[in-house]
Amino acid sequence: MDETLVTTLLADLCTLTDQPTPTREEVRVWAMSGVERVTFSDSRTSIFKYAVQPFDSENRALRLAHSRGIPVPQLHASALRDGWLGILMEDLGTAIRDADDLDGLAAAVVLHSARIAHDLPLFDESALRSLPTRALGHLDHLRKADRWQGTADIESALGRIAQAAAARAAGTMIAPFGWVHSEFHPTSLHIGQGGWHLLDFARAFTGPGLLLSLISTEMLVICKIIGTSS
Repeated sequence: MDETLVTTLLADLCTLTDQPTPTREEVRVWAMSGVERVTFSDSRTSIFKYAVQPFDSENRALRLAHSRGIPVPQLHASALRDGWLGILMEDLGTAIRDADDLDGLAAAVVLHSARIAHDLPLFDESALRSLPTRALGHLDHLRKADRWQGTADIESALGRIAQAAAARAAGTMIAPFGWVHSEFHPTSLHIGQGGWHLLDFARAFTGPGLLLSLISTEMLVICKIIGTSS
């Protein structure tokens, strides 16, 4: 990860919001994304996130979610530089407790009741059915470029998924069909003094809800991983 690029992204965001350079505290960093808490000279704090494809559209998802009444952190600003997205958003503070199953159910009801966001990627029955075959195509392309050798196990798994894809994708458009968070788990639900908020919308799309969304997400992740490496 290019620290100079990350620092420049933060500077861009500070310029957009007319803020001085803050102090930075690392919260969590992965290979393709990171989260920091930044503190400005007047002691106000914000969350700074940065990410590269396929996690580079969270700003759009957050704006759409807010417009649909889904509780999400307020987005202050976003910037793109050299394929990396930087966002500055509301700091929700320390959670007062961990989210439980009832919290997840309540959040899922709100999420699946929200009006469809047509600006998000659409994965209907046809698109979902084609995902494993597309992944196999990406894998073949990588092998021809002398990359991803020794991946017979991945090819075999994708082949089995492709054979079952039509059956698994059947009924995709049955309600709830709409918002799919794609990373819906306890750490994506923040329970704070101001209520609950959903986090981590980087891979949100329009598609099947509940169990079918889990199946489709696994297919989507495989395709994105292979596609990003091509």
